[in-house]
Amino acid sequence: MKTLKRHLILLLALLPVAAWADSSVIWREDFARYADGAKPGRYHGGKGLVLSEGGQKFYRFPGGFMGGFDYFGARHWNCYDVQFKLRPQGNFTLYMVAKSGGWRGDVSYMWYYLTITRERVSPYAHGLAAGVTNNLPPAAITPPLATNVWYAFDVAVAASNIAIRAQGPDDQAPRLLWEHAVLPGGGGIDFHGLGAFDLADIVVTEAATEPQTQQPKALAKPSRTQAVRLASGRFFAGFSMMRRGAAEQPGETGLFPCF
Repeated sequence: MKTLKRHLILLLALLPVAAWADSSVIWREDFARYADGAKPGRYHGGKGLVLSEGGQKFYRFPGGFMGGFDYFGARHWNCYDVQFKLRPQGNFTLYMVAKSGGWRGDVSYMWYYLTITRERVSPYAHGLAAGVTNNLPPAAITPPLATNVWYAFDVAVAASNIAIRAQGPDDQAPRLLWEHAVLPGGGGIDFHGLGAFDLADIVVTEAATEPQTQQPKALAKPSRTQAVRLASGRFFAGFSMMRRGAAEQPGETGLFPCF
């Protein structure tokens, strides 16, 4: 009986910690729910393939475009971190869409293309009104991303700022590749690409940032910052994310504001 009580006390003590640590994850896709050879992409005929290697599932961009999984369902995301693993298979271009279809400030736009190649990061706003400019300087990636090597990326999207970091197997810490102020607003994500590369372990977590004055009243739900930092630390420290299926689908996670 005493042993049972000790087990119950330990379980009750651990439950809040587990719930706290998982509460920051608002969307994930590790492709584990797909069989090898599956073609879940919905753009350009779904030419990409889900493959596995060493027990890890990943999506291989074949040189066309990849979409699907209704990434755009996250229109109410405001401040978030997107973590994923990327492996170049030669020259490639990743067009990661951020801040898509969400709320905007005084200047409207459709979304941001966070364009990443082996040698360069070149974000820009897509769909600006006539006469509106948003000049963002590109940044060189030095040394360039190597072929057939996995890199852990972290894209921190805030209401008025975006930062892109990456860590390779030889890096002691994540490298800041690009950071700049951007037009205010929020919205969801999507992935497109040119050239062959692999994508794995996509995880989106709530991000901690300062309060934003342009938030709509609907974005008033508080969040938990420490869990985000724990999740980010686990990602880079272990260089691999928790491998489980998409537990939460876009559009089912509620509203996650800056705070």
